[in-house]
Amino acid sequence: MTSPLPPSSFDLAVYIGRFQGMHLGHQALILDALALAPQVAIVLGSAFQARSPKNPFTWQERADMIRLALPESDRERVFFVPVRDYYEDADWVAAVRAGVAEVVPAARKVALVGHFKDHTSYYLNRFPGWALQERPRFSDLDATAIRSVLFDTPGQPREAIFMLLKPMVPAGVYDYLTAWWSLPCRSTLAWEAEWLRGYKAKWGHIKSSNAGDAVVICGGHVLLIQRGEGAGKGLYAVPGGFMEDGDRFYETAVRELAEETGLAFLDTTLLDALEDSAVFDHPGRSPRGRIISQAFKFNLGNLRLPEVNAQFDPDGGAKKARWVRISDLARMEDQFFEDHFHILDHFLRITSRPLGVGQKSASRQKLSIA
Repeated sequence: MTSPLPPSSFDLAVYIGRFQGMHLGHQALILDALALAPQVAIVLGSAFQARSPKNPFTWQERADMIRLALPESDRERVFFVPVRDYYEDADWVAAVRAGVAEVVPAARKVALVGHFKDHTSYYLNRFPGWALQERPRFSDLDATAIRSVLFDTPGQPREAIFMLLKPMVPAGVYDYLTAWWSLPCRSTLAWEAEWLRGYKAKWGHIKSSNAGDAVVICGGHVLLIQRGEGAGKGLYAVPGGFMEDGDRFYETAVRELAEETGLAFLDTTLLDALEDSAVFDHPGRSPRGRIISQAFKFNLGNLRLPEVNAQFDPDGGAKKARWVRISDLARMEDQFFEDHFHILDHFLRITSRPLGVGQKSASRQKLSIA
């Protein structure tokens, strides 16, 4: 039985977050939203990412935890809007608006509930027409602390870890996590978190790195690698790697393409096939650190698919290289490393997009290769 609702001047309250993972501060804001409006849309960011220490839970798992954190009588008033990362504000805002309108199309008076935690909360000012309802911060608790307890406590017994978690999360979420802990993905994520700690200890003194990537299409296929080791082991990626001294972005992309796939053409052949390039420089695109990459799109036309191969690279490069049908990419989104699905989506327009999305995405550039 649904509890009686207080009078409200809003049709809908919207709360935006990643909820990786769900804690008591999230619960408090959702309850505030439920008090403001008869319906609440919860936007789940980073919705279709492969699991990683930064994104350990699928959007469905996060929705389940949120439901368990709410009174049973209020759960039917809550709707979930999964939104992928677009890495450009205009694209992301358009996707959020479109997603909310799809699940609650009749809402006219919309409240946006949130608090300004730090510089990452600037997005709350990007929704004109939605009435911002700023709330005080519940505590110093944040989702990073939850993930740190789960994945940055090597050697700690399970009981000690859950003693740390118990005062941080709602009771229903605590029960959910005790069951989730036994899934095979948890140990994989803990291993990856340890790998990332070692990587940062070795390379963390470098404030930013440059990389070149190659998006090669041929006969309705795109050339991908599967990562052989390290973060994202087994995930798909576009061929690419870090810039060496004296390199330009284009030279880096071409060299890494040959090294990681065995695909090598005459320089003139690749230049003739070059159609586009874009810079991908979002500060959060990689948990390894700040990596600025320029990706180059090569279209080989309708040639017979060239043979490719890959050598095992213990530093996380290619283990396998293969041609994948472009028509298969949409269902593979959660199998890609970091933002590499976004790179492909930028060039190949894999996903359907709300009106306006893509108008200000990663900048296309005319190429000048000397």
